[in-house]
Amino acid sequence: MLAPLRRRLHLSWVLRRARGRRREMTYIIAEPCIGVKDWACVDVCPVECIYEGDDQLYIHPEECIDCGACEPECPVTAIFEESAVPEQWKHYTPKNAQFFRDHPGISPAKGKGK
Repeated sequence: MLAPLRRRLHLSWVLRRARGRRREMTYIIAEPCIGVKDWACVDVCPVECIYEGDDQLYIHPEECIDCGACEPECPVTAIFEESAVPEQWKHYTPKNAQFFRDHPGISPAKGKGK
C-alpha cells in the first residue's frame, strides 16, 4: 500500500495523464551528474522513477509525477524541469528520452535508504 504522500502524488499524476497533459520528458538529469551519480535524488523520489545508466542517472518520463522532490536534493545541480534546462545542456532532453527507448524493462535505481 502506498504511503499517504505517495498516494496523493500518484493520484495527481493519474489525473494529469487522464487530461492528456504528459510531455515527452518531465525532469531532466544533465551533464553535472556524469561520473557523480550521488543518489540523493533516488532517496527522495516518492515513485522510484530514477534509473541508473553507465554514466549518469535518468528520470523516466512516463513514471515521473513532476513533484520536484529530486531537484533540490542534487548536490551538483544536475536536475532541471524540462523547460528550465540550461541552453548548453538542452541535448540531454533527447538523451534522457532515448535512454528509456534503448532500455525497456530496466529496473529503477535503489538509493542508500531503499
